[in-house]
Amino acid sequence: MNAGSAVRMAELALPDMVGRKWGRIINVASAQATMPFPHTSPAYNAVKAGIINMTTSLAKTYGKHGITVNCISPGPVDSAVFREFALELPGMQGKSIEEAGAVLAGKWGISAGRIGQPDDLAGAYVFLSSPLARFINGVTLRVDGGMNGFINV
Repeated sequence: MNAGSAVRMAELALPDMVGRKWGRIINVASAQATMPFPHTSPAYNAVKAGIINMTTSLAKTYGKHGITVNCISPGPVDSAVFREFALELPGMQGKSIEEAGAVLAGKWGISAGRIGQPDDLAGAYVFLSSPLARFINGVTLRVDGGMNGFINV
């Protein structure tokens, strides 16, 4: 589902974008694509890494048509799925999501000191879809509160 939906959407959108000589595709990966967490699915992590690869490939293929293809790679973001995952981790049972989020932010090295909120991602999507990002193509923008502890080249 994670990769298939991105592939199908690109296949559906690209012909019209090529015809207009303009378009924006923004894929969604995960911090786990480049830095898998313990207690997570290796298959999920691999699929998210594949989305980053697909983003780069599409950017190289369709950039000449005025289409940019980029990817946002969020770190942990407070959501129903995250809450279910986080509160089932060893040592997190009985904690509030705020308590668990603070513990996990420290454990995972999130320099912002907290788990992300959905609004933390919005600006990245708005910017990458705007004309201001017309020369940004094939990048993966980490929106992870400073979690990834290495230089991403």
